[in-house]
Amino acid sequence: RRKAVRPSELVVKDEQQRPTSFFMQPTYVTFAPRVKVVWTPGQYYYMDGRRKVYLHSNYPTLSLDYEHGFKGVFGSNGSYGRLEADIHQCIRLSSVSNLYYRYGGGVFTEQKGVYFVDFANFSRSNLPVGWEDEISGAFHLLDNDWYNSSRWYSRAHLTFEAPFIILPRVRSYQGVVHSESLYGSILYTTHLHPYVELGYGICTYLFNLGVFTSNVNGKFHEVGCKFTFELFRGR
Repeated sequence: RRKAVRPSELVVKDEQQRPTSFFMQPTYVTFAPRVKVVWTPGQYYYMDGRRKVYLHSNYPTLSLDYEHGFKGVFGSNGSYGRLEADIHQCIRLSSVSNLYYRYGGGVFTEQKGVYFVDFANFSRSNLPVGWEDEISGAFHLLDNDWYNSSRWYSRAHLTFEAPFIILPRVRSYQGVVHSESLYGSILYTTHLHPYVELGYGICTYLFNLGVFTSNVNGKFHEVGCKFTFELFRGR
């Protein structure tokens, strides 16, 4: 059950540019079973008692997420279908360098009169398990309003991680910064074609820091940063 904080008035213009206003429905009830399948071919793991502890794989991880809302079930007043797919992988280039990539997309089908449904994978906090820096695989400067303002999206992320990409090989950095990262992300939606984020980050044993710049439809937008602590990383 989703309820608007305050009623919203929508103004629509007809073919003769005459405005017509009406109030959107303030409350929506949905009944929507959801199925998600995640598969990693050739997944290495070991057994800790009866529990599997997953390691790495030479193949990408694929996921498929489908949700369908049924109208009239338990008071549901809207029907829709949501389909999202995602693929991501870490490719080990050498003993100290890695290449991460991620591609995903989603679409709403049969969306009739429902305004509070959400994309599950297209969110700032959804990061693939196993990525080292807690920053890769997400948009950090994208306004929240864009996350569900389109009925479809397509996005891609690429991260190159290695020591001494930009910082000089001097003794003062040794033991403090153990890797650097270059980030690239791109997003297509109905009104973003495209949205681009480029960034640079450093990774230490205590924290990660990333600096990003964004571009909207070919125009510079803003600069920002992301800072995360690493409380349980071992040397």
